[in-house]
Amino acid sequence: MRRYRNLIVGLAVVVIAFVATFLAVSWWRYFAAPAPGAAAPQAQTAQAPSGGRPREEVIIRRPSLKHTEGGRLAWQVRLRELKVAAGGQAVAAAGMREALIYDQTGAPVIRLAAREARGNTSERNLEVSGDVRAVSAQGAIITTDKVRWLEQERRLLCPGKVTMRSRNVAVTTNGLNYFVDADTIKCPNPVRMYSGQNKLIGRQLVYNVKTEAFEMKNVQAIFNPEQAKALAKTR
Repeated sequence: MRRYRNLIVGLAVVVIAFVATFLAVSWWRYFAAPAPGAAAPQAQTAQAPSGGRPREEVIIRRPSLKHTEGGRLAWQVRLRELKVAAGGQAVAAAGMREALIYDQTGAPVIRLAAREARGNTSERNLEVSGDVRAVSAQGAIITTDKVRWLEQERRLLCPGKVTMRSRNVAVTTNGLNYFVDADTIKCPNPVRMYSGQNKLIGRQLVYNVKTEAFEMKNVQAIFNPEQAKALAKTR
């Protein structure tokens, strides 16, 4: 009889525990569930650039790009934005403020203004383009659309249409080389040189910016063309 009572009590305890567990689980599900219409939280993930590949360039704001030769400052570009391509050699700049080219003693000899600049530190060269204006320490002013500075040759190359003005001379031609250390300009193509009212037409001009001495081949001279026209009308 005692065993029978103990069995009934044991069964009652099991049933009560089961009911309590069921009620606890139901209560937790009810209060832990999100409210109706509420969106479940989502993890934020960074999106890769289009194509699934990372960009292969770095953008730097308002830097100064400098190139040295044996500890000597060779040229410098001051700009608003710099883009460095993969590998760190090729660079492109936009919003250029100015570029400076230095002589062997570290003094600036050419000041460049342009819209854009591009350089290569492995080749040691610099290129500027877009409304280029180059001013030398001797006062020569070169205007063109593109200029390349070849550091190894110490030469300023203007491959296109170009105008050069010094104290007393103006030159127009297509293609100009300025050898900075020698203060010498060489123009291999046909040249028009103006000095006051006088004009010289020829080719293969060699002009010293410092002394203003020059040589030219196949020269045609027109001295004061306005006076010549006036004299021709009176005769």
